[in-house]
Amino acid sequence: MNFPLEYGFFRLIYWILNTPGVGGVVALLIGGGIVSLVLLALQWITSAGNVDDDSLYSFPTSTLLEEE
Repeated sequence: MNFPLEYGFFRLIYWILNTPGVGGVVALLIGGGIVSLVLLALQWITSAGNVDDDSLYSFPTSTLLEEE
């Protein structure tokens, strides 16, 4: 049942995360990085939704199709 630990990469990750001080720091960095990326993605989405330029459309609307 030690399938992942047969590979050197997984053994290294297991060794790093099981070191008391280093494992906590690595876990905080990974968790903080993920939370930061999610918050930045949400900020990017909300800022794109607040664009005031009426000429920006993601698809042609009926008004645009009728204009020549």
